[in-house]
Amino acid sequence: MASSMENKLRLSELNNRIKGVLQDAFPATVWVIAEISEMKVNRSGHCYLVLVEKDEDSDEILAQARGTIWSYTFRMLRPFFETTAGRPLSEGMKVLVNASVEFHPLYGFSLNIRDIDPTYTLGDMARKRLEIINRLKEEAYSK
Repeated sequence: MASSMENKLRLSELNNRIKGVLQDAFPATVWVIAEISEMKVNRSGHCYLVLVEKDEDSDEILAQARGTIWSYTFRMLRPFFETTAGRPLSEGMKVLVNASVEFHPLYGFSLNIRDIDPTYTLGDMARKRLEIINRLKEEAYSK
């Protein structure tokens, strides 16, 4: 089935349109709740993350995005987070990040992380701890 040339876009044109739409839709940073699925800090000090959202019942991944914390931001965020939360950023940790939504025509969609709220992570860790305690109590009572 042939289509007319006016309905065709080069990939770069499509990606540039997507970039423009995202810039219009997200002109400011947004707070995003996610779990760190992968985390790598390279030699230059940049931190690269894979963020996911999982279904709470099935643990199935519902959404995924790449995240970047540039070295100058990571040098400030990391010690503040670790001091406040009492543990280092790590895979499997739920976080609340403040990020700009980015779309690069060559590299695609990502989140440029500007801030992380350690109190959110502390609350999630406390909730998990309480769930474990309650489950252990239930198991002890059922025996």
